Amino acid sequence: MRGGNFANGRLPEDPTPFVGRSTEVAIAADKLRTARLVSFVGIGGIGKTRLAKAVAKRSAEDYEDGVHFADLSVASSDQLVEHAILNALGLDSSPAASLRNLLEEEACLLVLDRCEGVVAALAPIVDELIAWCPGVKILVTTRTELGVAGENIYVVPPMSTESPDGDGISDAAELFMARSQALTGRPVSQASFHDIDALCRHLDGIPLAIELAAGRSRSMTALEIRTHLDQRFEILSDAPGGASHQASLESVLVWTWERCTPAEQELWMSMSVFRGAVAADVIAAVQGVTVDADLLKTVDRLTAKSILISEQTSATRYRLLDTVSTFGSLKAQIVLGDEVVTQMRDRHLDYCVSAARVAFENWFGSDQRPILAGLENSIGNFRAAFDWSIADESRAHKAAELYAHLWPYWIAGGHIKESLIWADRLGDRTEPDASEMCLLLLTKGWSQLLGGLRVEAEESLGQCHELALLADCADEAYLSKGLLGSCLTLRGHHSEGIALLQNALSGAYGKVRPWALTLLLELNAELRALYGDRRVALEQCDECERICLADGDVWCRGLVSWVRSLVHYLEGEYTQAYAEARRTLQLKASVQDFLGVALATEVVAWSLAMQGEYSLAAVLLGMTGHYWKYSGSDLLIGIDVLSAQRIRVLERSSAELGADAVEMQTRIEPRMALVNFPEIVATFAARQLPAVGSPDARAHGAVGMGRPTGVDAQPAPLTGALTRRETEVAQLIAQGKTNREIANILFIGIRTVDTHVANVLRKLNVARRVEVARLIMLSEGSRASG
Repeated sequence: MRGGNFANGRLPEDPTPFVGRSTEVAIAADKLRTARLVSFVGIGGIGKTRLAKAVAKRSAEDYEDGVHFADLSVASSDQLVEHAILNALGLDSSPAASLRNLLEEEACLLVLDRCEGVVAALAPIVDELIAWCPGVKILVTTRTELGVAGENIYVVPPMSTESPDGDGISDAAELFMARSQALTGRPVSQASFHDIDALCRHLDGIPLAIELAAGRSRSMTALEIRTHLDQRFEILSDAPGGASHQASLESVLVWTWERCTPAEQELWMSMSVFRGAVAADVIAAVQGVTVDADLLKTVDRLTAKSILISEQTSATRYRLLDTVSTFGSLKAQIVLGDEVVTQMRDRHLDYCVSAARVAFENWFGSDQRPILAGLENSIGNFRAAFDWSIADESRAHKAAELYAHLWPYWIAGGHIKESLIWADRLGDRTEPDASEMCLLLLTKGWSQLLGGLRVEAEESLGQCHELALLADCADEAYLSKGLLGSCLTLRGHHSEGIALLQNALSGAYGKVRPWALTLLLELNAELRALYGDRRVALEQCDECERICLADGDVWCRGLVSWVRSLVHYLEGEYTQAYAEARRTLQLKASVQDFLGVALATEVVAWSLAMQGEYSLAAVLLGMTGHYWKYSGSDLLIGIDVLSAQRIRVLERSSAELGADAVEMQTRIEPRMALVNFPEIVATFAARQLPAVGSPDARAHGAVGMGRPTGVDAQPAPLTGALTRRETEVAQLIAQGKTNREIANILFIGIRTVDTHVANVLRKLNVARRVEVARLIMLSEGSRASG
């Protein structure tokens, strides 16, 4: 799975430092060590998410397959819960794939955040993972428990308002001072410590309340803030237990609201429409204004008050915390009324539809990577807009427009399962205009084809073709015809499929836009490479690439590069095939097309094997094998010629190296081959290897993933070469323990032990277990003599 979790962004960083909570982190981490499922339960604003991240970071080294974070507040319907978790793991899937299949042999921690809105859908998923995935632990943050057998509840307490030693400052006061100093730029005077402590006690140690209060410290002292809050808290002082904490937070929110200007209140209410962070121009669109100095000043003021959270990525984006957003939504209903709130939501919907359309219209060009990243960042808002529009028949046509224009996200981004979920929810409830319906059916049919639903794909594409002819929608008419040709070919009707594709291409010239023409050229070239005239395939690749280069496209250019690599490989030109497939990897990795990365990696591996580099080929095929299994995609997208080549290479490698050696090589990095497969192969794509078959290549070995194949390779020194766990395994190997015995001693799975043993052999550049024992003895002798 995804190694290097935090560096790869699998556990999102917070904009401000984590303060205090050392006792809570230690207690919660201990619970996680002894329980499979731990739920952090508490009111909004109590700090569940931050505490969960801190515990996950502290525990990260305990999980060989990483820590993975999923924000389930963006799962706008029960159908999207499992999909949201799969996304967090880095994979989309066809309907056939499941979390259980993905994780049954893994050792990882899943952090499932903000789950209270999807408890009914999440509970059976978690129950199944706990039952069938023994190496998986789950940490949940929620306002209500899941009710799953074996759930270990940790009620997250407020921050301590007492100093640990009775002489210093409390965690709560430390948080206030840190946020205040960050805002004012000046240190907190020691004379105010008493007032800060008193304020934090009044705030019940609730982190969100403390942060909101600190947002006033630019213009008020802690004593003044406390004085203004005293009267309100006296009214609520009789509230029992946890209710007093909730009342305290609500009081701070009300107090903060009352001290906002009308412009700030209006912005707060309009921000409650969003799901996730958005840029200033999106905020303006929902408010029905333009981005000007007044709006930016209002945004800055709300950020200074800790109401808005600023996120710095490629551009500054803003969001509300859940509790603050809920408060803003309630205020909007009370202050603005249903009619105005509906207008805001409609403007939000219109913006999302427009943004999707702009992304679609500009997809074929040089900005594919930022366009796709923007769609990924906005998916929470797209989902919210889709839910709003599909709930009312008068708006349902906009849901169809939104779905259709998200084609780059579904197809190029590889989010096939969610595409099918949206299409299913749309059903027959809406009738957009003919052009939108054509694009909808094309997107749906293409998603079904990639998801392995071939019968359904042919039906959708056939409907698309008929409607597109009537509506004079050339792009959709010719593309649907071409994809129907692909469907025919995949069903074994090669000549008929190629003829239909060629007919679509011939008719498309001068009638379709460049994006459609390049896709038709690529589809034609692909099928001709596999089942027809490869010379014509190369000519079509060249023509397609010329159009792509003229417009700056990378995604389709990567596809034709892959087709060229296939032609070279099938013609026995293995050196050229290897070089072209490496080029494909670089192109596909640059636009995060991981299906394309998998296809290119297959050709790289086949070409290596045909030139005698069986060890490296086996490692790469192990990675792609896991990808095909766990992504839910058909093996090599269901193309029989490609599947046959994979089998051929594995059989040849087994004949040369022995079946056991190939099995070991293909399992060297199963952990990497699951959900972090794209990043690992993208890294491989960026590296420069010596020419295949050269002495340097043999010395290089399996790009850091397999033992060098050179006969003179020397064992590596033990010190620093192995991880802590691998060192433990190596020492047990040296004691003569079998893999099964090692698994029992270390309380880990046998497959995990197999992986560790393979890694130890690879990293130490040895072939036999006895050589590991010799190195252990040499290492210990060296330390003793030192």
